[in-house]
Amino acid sequence: MMECRDINDLGGYGARYDYTAYLSRRDWAYEHIRRIPAFEATAWRACNTGLVSQPACHQITLLKMQRPEPEAEAWGLKFFPNPSVAAPKAHVFWTDDAHGEKVHLKVSERMPGEVDRIFEQTVVKCQILHLTDWEGFEHLVIQGKGCSIQARCTGLSLTSTDPVKMSFDVDAVDDIGKFTRILEQSKRVYGDQITSPPIFTRKAKLMRNGLIALDGNRAGLSDRQIAWIIEGRDQVESGVAKGDRSLIKRVKTYRDNADALCNGGFRALLVPRLSMALSA
Repeated sequence: MMECRDINDLGGYGARYDYTAYLSRRDWAYEHIRRIPAFEATAWRACNTGLVSQPACHQITLLKMQRPEPEAEAWGLKFFPNPSVAAPKAHVFWTDDAHGEKVHLKVSERMPGEVDRIFEQTVVKCQILHLTDWEGFEHLVIQGKGCSIQARCTGLSLTSTDPVKMSFDVDAVDDIGKFTRILEQSKRVYGDQITSPPIFTRKAKLMRNGLIALDGNRAGLSDRQIAWIIEGRDQVESGVAKGDRSLIKRVKTYRDNADALCNGGFRALLVPRLSMALSA
């Protein structure tokens, strides 16, 4: 979220949103939901209550729910994360009803001497959140450099003392093209696409601008000042001097699009078949 101490020097604020360049759809959904005032207020009151957390080896954090969280489930979440933590580092577990295309993780016995290359690559490049929900089902959130994915686990327990291996599949997919797309997007969690400076797709840039417009408005900035952050002060003022205020007028469009996602539209990001136009 944005905090402005000197509205005359906004040049560095845009870089604070560089982390959004490679977000997954589930991350974009959370970036919008955590900006909803009603969600934020409830999350601050309830976050991490009834949740036991402990670190394990290989950058793995073990989480265990002690009870159901109906208030969180109403928002499509297993429990309330800390709303001040941005995606993809937040502890965000979407319910099966809310998230329609989760990766399915099959856990099976690993034979002596057998190497689990999926696990080896994942623990080297990513941080792992392992959740045992209140019904005893296991879930993973794999947090990479630029995005995160969520997997639902079946088969053996990942907390077993016996050697296990993992394989990925995708639920709720009715054609090979969609299956391939979901798995390919899931591989982005390893961060091989990360560049510096970040490269934004057109869709990611529009959504980033929406977040800046929302946060700038909450911080008390005018649309003109928000445009300085997005487009650069010199470019905006050069246009104004020529009678062109189009860069300023765009701010309202960015904010309106972000408001629509906050007002329920975020759910289409989690079930992309409902709105394929939202695909990056």
